[in-house]
Amino acid sequence: MGQNTDQNPRYLTAEQDAVFHSLIQDPYLRDKYYFTGGTALSAFHLYHRYSEDLDFFTTKPLEKERILQLLQSLSKSLSFTFDTQSHDVTLINILTFKDDKTLKVDFASYPYPILQPPSIYKGFQIDSTRDITANKLTCINQRSEVKDFVDLYFLLKEWNIWDASYGYETKFSRRFEPFLFSSDLSIIEDFKTLPRMIKPITLDELKVFYLNLAKELVKDSVE
Repeated sequence: MGQNTDQNPRYLTAEQDAVFHSLIQDPYLRDKYYFTGGTALSAFHLYHRYSEDLDFFTTKPLEKERILQLLQSLSKSLSFTFDTQSHDVTLINILTFKDDKTLKVDFASYPYPILQPPSIYKGFQIDSTRDITANKLTCINQRSEVKDFVDLYFLLKEWNIWDASYGYETKFSRRFEPFLFSSDLSIIEDFKTLPRMIKPITLDELKVFYLNLAKELVKDSVE
């Protein structure tokens, strides 16, 4: 177990705050799940951007019926309805509140080792920046969303790309390929907007950073 933190999450919407603090009180979730993703990164670690969903991962198999029962119970106390999309290892839930505001809450089975002990907030595990950094390398490889590039930009102020790649290789038992990853970074040129930011950064600054990083990775791969 990691260290306890007394730092309350920051920059959550009222809906995120209510659902998050209700979910983390559940004994089943406390025992098997941890809070991760962009919202965990912003609310507990970097305070860099607004994030719109809640992500909970487990290294165990996903018990979908147990999760749905929990959401059904919470829907009464917090006054929301929800629709669920069920996939093999993921349960995607769209919560709709009385004022028509929505919140996406995902639960996923993620059977990969944890690199660094999570911090503990009110008895619930919060994923580490080291693990989230490794995950973000995977996200950039698998999908094309500017939020992942923003998150990794700020994470690489704490972990350089070689620290991050070592974490990636350790977590996923896959080799990090600098040349291939540099190619993944080229999509940065296509982005037109940023997420809602807390810490200032411009799209041009983000593009310059990743184009320079891509050059560094290509240079390393041919040496």
